[in-house]
Amino acid sequence: MREVELTHPDPRARFARRAVALMPCADGRDTLALVDKASPHSLFDLMLTEVSAVAKSTPVEVAAATGRALWRTGYNFVRFCSQSRVVDDFGLAGGELHLALNCDPHTVDRESVQAAKQFHLHLLYWTSAALAPLAGAEPLARVRDARLRRQALDPISFLGARLIFDALSALDLGLPGAALLPPDDPAVIVGKRPLGCVIALTGWSVLGEPVFAALIRRIHVRLATLAADLLESFTGEREPPPPWQRHPLLPRRDISARILAGPFTSGVRDGLECLAAGLRPLAPRTAARLARASPAVRMDLMTLNPLVQGSNP
Repeated sequence: MREVELTHPDPRARFARRAVALMPCADGRDTLALVDKASPHSLFDLMLTEVSAVAKSTPVEVAAATGRALWRTGYNFVRFCSQSRVVDDFGLAGGELHLALNCDPHTVDRESVQAAKQFHLHLLYWTSAALAPLAGAEPLARVRDARLRRQALDPISFLGARLIFDALSALDLGLPGAALLPPDDPAVIVGKRPLGCVIALTGWSVLGEPVFAALIRRIHVRLATLAADLLESFTGEREPPPPWQRHPLLPRRDISARILAGPFTSGVRDGLECLAAGLRPLAPRTAARLARASPAVRMDLMTLNPLVQGSNP
């Protein structure tokens, strides 16, 4: 049974034992399944995922009605967790609720944060007891292990926030009161702002509005274009390579010229130049060796595919 749940290509078979409910969408073209997680991120963790036999990974690969149903269900989860009876029965006082949408369809040859490649939403609640150990977390500068430090904070997190901010700066959010916030590194460092690019909303209720699902689709298109622009700047290619391959890096001089000519602001260009200085090509022989290596080794020695992909609204 465990082997089926880990490896079966059809998500309907993979999630069959843990599916709480099935929701046909878009006249039966898509189906959302509410799944009890086998490897939960928190004590209270459900996944709402599209379960067609052929994986639909992104917000634009499912029907618009499916996206609306997904976010409306997310909002109903928020409403449920906000009921005083539910708070008392499950000990939710003082905890945190998160909705997380992952999108990493191309990284299929190394371990990534997104194990399931289907279009899906995590419905998460961390209790105050689970969060309590974080109150005494030590400063990042005291973490001497370089690998652990990278796991705690991606080295290009701040650059990534600026890249995404620039990519979305001309986008009409279409939601009254919504605002794309400029990057504020000092506020992030002291914990006053979350890491990454931030869009401030007026409240949870916007998730139930059709325009929110449409916004997520438009954001995805912008981020997919950004990922292709970055891949082209570093490799000359816009499409991801096949599994267990990576496009060879262009000569450093060509990368610099492409960064200068690309749709990047001056501050972002400096960050991309710094990134280019640290990247190394993945030779075919090395890739073949990594294919036989442990997941821990692959995680540290293979980039994502393409260079930048993913979202977590």
